[in-house]
Amino acid sequence: AAPRAIDGNRASRWDTGAAQANGQWFQLDMHVPTTFDRIVLDAGTSRGDYPRGYRISVSDDGSSWVDVASGAGSGEIAEAAFASQTRRFVRITQTGSSGSWWSIHEIRVHAGGPPRPVPTPYLGTPVNLPGTVEAEDFDNGGSGVAYWDVTPSNQGGAYRPTEAVDLEGHAGRYNVGWIDTGEWLLYTVNVTEAGTYRARLRVASPHADGIGRVSLAIGGVASPAVGIPGTGSWSSFQETTIGGLSLAAGRQVMRVKSERAGWNLDAIVVEREPETEPGLPTPFLGAPVSLPGRVEAENFDKGGEGVSYSDVSPSNEGGVYRPAEAVDIEGSGGAYNVGWIDTGEWLAYTVSVSVPGTYRARLRVASPHTAGTGQVSLAFGEVTSAPVGIPRTGAWSSYQEITIDGLLLGAGVQTMRVNSVRFGWNLDAIVIEPSTAAAASGGQQ
Repeated sequence: AAPRAIDGNRASRWDTGAAQANGQWFQLDMHVPTTFDRIVLDAGTSRGDYPRGYRISVSDDGSSWVDVASGAGSGEIAEAAFASQTRRFVRITQTGSSGSWWSIHEIRVHAGGPPRPVPTPYLGTPVNLPGTVEAEDFDNGGSGVAYWDVTPSNQGGAYRPTEAVDLEGHAGRYNVGWIDTGEWLLYTVNVTEAGTYRARLRVASPHADGIGRVSLAIGGVASPAVGIPGTGSWSSFQETTIGGLSLAAGRQVMRVKSERAGWNLDAIVVEREPETEPGLPTPFLGAPVSLPGRVEAENFDKGGEGVSYSDVSPSNEGGVYRPAEAVDIEGSGGAYNVGWIDTGEWLAYTVSVSVPGTYRARLRVASPHTAGTGQVSLAFGEVTSAPVGIPRTGAWSSYQEITIDGLLLGAGVQTMRVNSVRFGWNLDAIVIEPSTAAAASGGQQ
């Protein structure tokens, strides 16, 4: 209920009860004209439910509105400062989208006090997109305004030594390092033309694929978290791609957020998404998933019913992450799975196999039913595995691994398809790795 957002209790909340979508709104009637110049939206314990984009409007009569601020949240507290207003009504309109709900545990309206600093471009003007954003050129404004870093000083000591962001390198070649979970960086950018874009992030990590994770938000458009590839060392950089960014034209803020530690960032190239032939599936994250590697079940290809998936229900029964698709997804906070799986349903994933050979797939599945009630097969191109039974894991949310071995894969880009041979199970992820050959012999002389 709306009054829970103004009851002074951070344990209660107002929420949308559904995934964030452009046009949702919350309105506050202060009953008499009130002077204020700052609004704070507090997501409380629902930390993932901050607004991915917002517009603040004010009114004297609740009918005629004037826009006074806009922006995007990046964490538990979203704060907007603007020229002083004396009005009765305030409306906050959602301009972004996300699989998470939009929750307000408390909304606070403030008057007076020093104006809150705002981030400004480090190089004096916004970076034009399409274009390249150097990681070390995050905005001016300091901690909590232009970035958040868990350490109080620049551990690398390079380039911008008075900032707390950890930079390393020399002679004009710098990168952000020592990246920890929850840290973020802001960049003021200018999108020259509205359209669908993708971001290619140059990253490095000595850890296994997927240990580090990153998300990107530009204006009110926020991406899901994607895994950082294992590149072999802190200084060996490779690209990871985030696609499907539908951007409006004009000046806006880009936020890079570390969802999990263990990686370095050199630069972000933002470019128009290449046009694809209609009727063909395309990678959800903009580029094929590299194999060996991990495929998240919820990141099935784009293309829709009959092209990138088949689902017997007409809509997403879980309503999260990709609410416009018919595939049934559940979860929150970056942890999602495909559920409500029925007989005959399938999901397609564009993958790229680096080296030909014999592989195995480890599928993370859950089912409360008797072992073997659910069944799954896996196909690469024209080759389909035999069906494998789903074990009884005890609950829909208790996951175990099953293995499909002996997959003879050629190198290059291809389509992987997960087929539900029989209903009654959930799918979290698929790990594709080389088969481990083990030889054994025995006998008696």
